[in-house]
Amino acid sequence: MNLRYPNGRLLILDLLHKEGISCAEALIRGAYAVGLITEGSLSHNGNCQKCGSLSASRQIVEAYFKQHCSQLSKGGCAEMIKQVTSGIETDVEAYKAKTGLVHPRTEIPDPLDCSNMAPYVFDFMLQHLHRYQ
Repeated sequence: MNLRYPNGRLLILDLLHKEGISCAEALIRGAYAVGLITEGSLSHNGNCQKCGSLSASRQIVEAYFKQHCSQLSKGGCAEMIKQVTSGIETDVEAYKAKTGLVHPRTEIPDPLDCSNMAPYVFDFMLQHLHRYQ
């Protein structure tokens, strides 16, 4: 998948460098800024699960569908959540392979490596969620 949201990537870079926040918190604040989820509805719990960007994107996708899917209580959105999060991860892996970017996912993630991927994770997340708007 190609990158399609340069302003979204710039927003995340700005948050990372000017605010000095984690990649996960940058994605959450970015999601608030573009109106994906209601401000204050998420806070990153600090558990990066090997990648703060991907962990935060999962939280954002779940929150997005909770706010926008009337079928969630019946399990109707569970498959969409799974498809979107899987699609984001697939696109990130493909982009890394295409560009040669290094993003080692270890038990203790390197904040620099993780923040380098955050703008791309945000872009792919926006693309996948755009399909459901």
